[in-house]
Amino acid sequence: MLYEIEIRRRAEKDLSSLPKSDAQKIANAIFAFAVIPYKDFVRMQEELEDYHDLLELRRAKSDPRNQQGRAFNIVAAELGLKKKRA
Repeated sequence: MLYEIEIRRRAEKDLSSLPKSDAQKIANAIFAFAVIPYKDFVRMQEELEDYHDLLELRRAKSDPRNQQGRAFNIVAAELGLKKKRA
């Protein structure tokens, strides 16, 4: 991922200025956060939600109870949806 690579490059550059023992401790630590632009955060969050929606859809499609389709009119009536007038 682009962000991980960018963070590692910056981290390696910053670590080179520290004493060897401190740099080694930090290099072995797990990075728990990163500062990124908000628009990138929103985009990544939307992509993650899309991914979870896709997983849920795949689980539903593989469920044997969902193998036989139903007419749209029946489902719309169950949900209380009404046709728009043209």
